[in-house]
Amino acid sequence: MDEQQRILIIDDDPQNIKVAANALRSPELIIGFARSGAEALERLEDIPFDIILMDVMMPGMDGYQVCEKIKANPRTANIPVLFLTAHTDEESIEKAYASGGVDYISKPIRSRELHARVKSQLRQLKLIRNMEFLATRDSLTGIYNRRKFFELGEAMFANHGDTLAALMIDVDHFKEINDNHGHQTGDEVLKTIALAIESKLPKGAILGRLGGEEFAVLLPLTSPDQGVDVAESIREEIASSKLLLPGGDTLACTVSIGHGTGKDILSLDGLLKVADDMLYCAKREGRNRTRLRTPV
Repeated sequence: MDEQQRILIIDDDPQNIKVAANALRSPELIIGFARSGAEALERLEDIPFDIILMDVMMPGMDGYQVCEKIKANPRTANIPVLFLTAHTDEESIEKAYASGGVDYISKPIRSRELHARVKSQLRQLKLIRNMEFLATRDSLTGIYNRRKFFELGEAMFANHGDTLAALMIDVDHFKEINDNHGHQTGDEVLKTIALAIESKLPKGAILGRLGGEEFAVLLPLTSPDQGVDVAESIREEIASSKLLLPGGDTLACTVSIGHGTGKDILSLDGLLKVADDMLYCAKREGRNRTRLRTPV
C-alpha cells in the first residue's frame, strides 16, 4: 500500500465500525463510515472510495440491496465490496457474491483476518489499475495513446462539438533529429515535447500521441482565439526549450501546429482533419508556426 487508499465502512452498529476501523488503522489508509445504505450511497457520490466494507443486516436497505445499487452505478461499479456478516451459510454467501461482492468476512471480526483480506484486495486493485493505465497510455511519453485519445475524444465531441477546438502538433525535422543524433535522442525529444505540451494545457483538455512525432489536443468550450492562444503558448514553450545531449551540447526543437474548431463539423474525424490540413499549411509555410481555419 504505497499511497493512501480510501475505505468506506458501512454498518449500523457503531461498535462494529470502531472494531473494523481500529483493525485497519494505518497511515496508508483513510477510513470513512456510514450508518445506513442510504447514507453510504450519498457519500459515494461525493468521495472516490477504493474499497467498501459493508454489513449485511441493516435497517432500510440491507447490504445486498446496497451492493446492487453500487454495482448499477457506472461511477461506483468497479469498487470492490467486502461483506461483514454473521451469516456464513451457503445461501447467504451465494447471495453476497450474486449481489456483486468480491469477498466476505465473518463476524465477530478478527482484526488480523480483516487486515489481511483488505490488504489482498488493495494489491489486486493496484494491479488492475496499473494494467488499465498501461493499456491507455503511450509507453514512451506516458500521455494517452491513440486508442484512448479517440475514445475520450468521441465522448468530448458528443458533449462539446460546437465549442471544441483541436490542435494537431508535429515535430519539425524529426527525421533529421533521428538521423543525426540517434533514435534514443529522438525518444528524449518526444518525451520533452509531451511534457511541454501538457504544461500548457487548461483543465479538461485531452492530449494524445497519435503516432511517430504527431500529437493531438482537444480543448472543450474553447473559442478560436483561445485555441490559438493555447497553441502559441505550446509552440513558444517548445521553441525556447533545449535538450541537453551527451557531451554537453544542446538540441533545440520546434513544432508546427494546425488548429480547427468544431462549428458545423459532424464528427471527431472531421474536426481532426481540419486541424491536420492546417498543420500541413504550417509545414509548407516554413514550420515553427500555428495555422488556423474556422469552418463556416
